[in-house]
Order: sequence, then C-alpha cells, then structure tokens
Amino acid sequence: GSSHTGSRVDSWFCGKPVLVAMPDGPEGPESPEGPESAGVAHINQHAKEHFDGVLACTWTENKGRILRSTHNYQPGDVIFTESPLHIVQENEASAAFKRLKRLCKDFEDDFDYEPLWYWCAIQSLTPQQLKDAKVPGCTGATPEVQRNLLLLHHDEVTEASQAAKILAKELAPRADPIIIERL
Repeated sequence: GSSHTGSRVDSWFCGKPVLVAMPDGPEGPESPEGPESAGVAHINQHAKEHFDGVLACTWTENKGRILRSTHNYQPGDVIFTESPLHIVQENEASAAFKRLKRLCKDFEDDFDYEPLWYWCAIQSLTPQQLKDAKVPGCTGATPEVQRNLLLLHHDEVTEASQAAKILAKELAPRADPIIIERL
C-alpha cells in the first residue's frame, strides 16, 4: 500500500483521540498560523513537546485548523494517542455542585442543559477565577488546561448567556461570564 501524509484527528479508541493516517483532502488555501486566536502556534508547540513533532497544525480559509502528519504512514497506522485533557464528574458531596443543581432548578428557563454541562464549565475555571467562590467544592483547572479547552471551541462568543451570568454571580464572582460561556 501507499503511504500518506496529511492525517487528521477524527478517530477515538478507548475514549482517547488518536491520529489515523488518511489521504489529504481539499481544505482550501493554507496559511501558516491563521488568526492568533486559532492557537496554531500553541498547538504546534504542544505537538512538538508531547508527540515528538509527528503532526503540524496549519490554518485554511475553508476549514480553519487542520492537523497534518509530518511523516509518512500507512493507512490505519496509529500516529499518537492522547489522554483526556480534563475530566469532570458530578460530585454530590460538593457544596458547589449542590448549589449549581439548585440554580438549575430555580432558574430552569435560563439553564438549557443538565447540571453536569455547567459543572464542566465551572470546573474548567482557573484557581484565580475561582478565588472568592461563594461556596466551596470547585477544584478548577490549570491556566494551561483552560487555554487548551478554550481552543476546542469554534464559534466566537461575544455575549454571555443568562446561565453564565448567573453562574458567575452565584458561584464564581471573579470569573468572566463570557469565559464560562466559552467553556
């Protein structure tokens, strides 16, 4: 069989994303990094540090960020695996989680999702954003993890939902509601 470069992350194995060799596709004209908010330089640095540079991220007008392999592989070869970025689970013993569930009930017209959805956002705030939290029980994420999580979001957020505003006011007053919305 032939070998390919230009692989994309689109497969999962045992809950972990894996890069699988696939032929190149028509993504449109590439530029090295695209807008700074795209995080291409950050992704490339992460790939260099954690995966020996087996992939490179570029930006295209049509698709945005694209991961490509930097070596030739046979179709189906696993190029790398990565552990989950951040794991969050419900915590019935946490005062903060209990408060969140109460907020979801009290303001059910403003909260469109299950409490776990919002808990993931709250637990993705940094210790600085959680400082002076109104109830204990939030552990948060490192600034690096939060930055990586924010890179996963694709659409620009210019306005916080009412739910995000309530969460900031009632749980994490130092957190920007737009960051909560993006998370």
